[in-house]
Amino acid sequence: MKVALVSSGSGSRGGGELYLRVLAQGLMALGHDVLVLIPDHPRMDEFATQMGAIPTRRFAFCTTYDRPTRALGAWADLRQRRRLTGLFATLDVDVLHINQQVAEDALDLVLAAAASGKPWLSTIHVGHAARDLGARLGGLRDRVTAHVLGRLRGHHIAVSTATCQQLTARLGPVTLHPVPNGVAVPDPDALTRARAQARADWGVHDDTIVLGTVGRIAAQKAPLALVDHTAATGQTRVQLVWIGDGDLRDSLTARAAKASLPLHVDGWRDDAALRLAGLDIFVLPSLFEGLPLALLEAMHAGLPIAASRADGIAEALTHPVTGLMCDSDDGWRDALQRLITDQALRLRLGAAARGTARDRFSAAAMARATADLYAQVQR
Repeated sequence: MKVALVSSGSGSRGGGELYLRVLAQGLMALGHDVLVLIPDHPRMDEFATQMGAIPTRRFAFCTTYDRPTRALGAWADLRQRRRLTGLFATLDVDVLHINQQVAEDALDLVLAAAASGKPWLSTIHVGHAARDLGARLGGLRDRVTAHVLGRLRGHHIAVSTATCQQLTARLGPVTLHPVPNGVAVPDPDALTRARAQARADWGVHDDTIVLGTVGRIAAQKAPLALVDHTAATGQTRVQLVWIGDGDLRDSLTARAAKASLPLHVDGWRDDAALRLAGLDIFVLPSLFEGLPLALLEAMHAGLPIAASRADGIAEALTHPVTGLMCDSDDGWRDALQRLITDQALRLRLGAAARGTARDRFSAAAMARATADLYAQVQR
């Protein structure tokens, strides 16, 4: 089968875009021909480079994120939609697969795919409405999104059951398929080597417990909560590590300094899935998520996890078997206190998380389920 995976151009670093690389690799391993279409915006240059041997093509595209009115502007741009329709119609592919970060993202790509005459579907990562997230003109944007997607009556992948339920409540007559995200299963020896190298780079003492996470240092990820919840435990032989970067980096650094907690910001790394093996505890205090790849990578690495009870996170982890779920300040304090002081608990949770990840959240499983959907939309 020939498949075109189309990026909406949200950026080179987010898990919602990296999903395309993981999916492309999984589909190619199954014997499918894959072409990844990537907007020509400079912020996508790194993402294009990361594709490696995966066939890619850049295309001219004003993304939803570059429009002041977001989905409203994308929906109203008839010229771009006509150009995209022409592009999709000329592709020698059996299926078009549009990647949407949220339901209002890339409505122009979805409309063009539907108008091209090609079988198509999309993936939607986060199900929350723009209004619920406090977005400007959120109510109007949500109504336009529901109108467009409801009228098209297409097929959409939701990366978690929570996302599926949120979209069902908002969009009406669309066909939703829950397909959990997956990531590559890491080599155990590579994880061992990465742990030793990371801890050497971070200057970690043998008796220091390292708590940290992977992702954007942005409001959605609640970075200041990592500091606050750790400080609340009163533990002193700890160090914080954030693998990633973002616009709240200075605020995070200042909060850690005020709390007298050592913090290392590791920056963006291509080897983050291995690098996180240097942590002793993976912490994910996000306000909302779809089904974050970083969480799945931490599970595959066998890390004990403390996480907020947000959206798809609660589907990946079973409290208190494969991780500790937290929904209050006291809950966070108690969970981190237990993990910091109880090595046996850390080992038990990490082993259980690894087993669940291999059973449910592999790149191969995600690719197989997605390929089955391609066969459905071609009928």
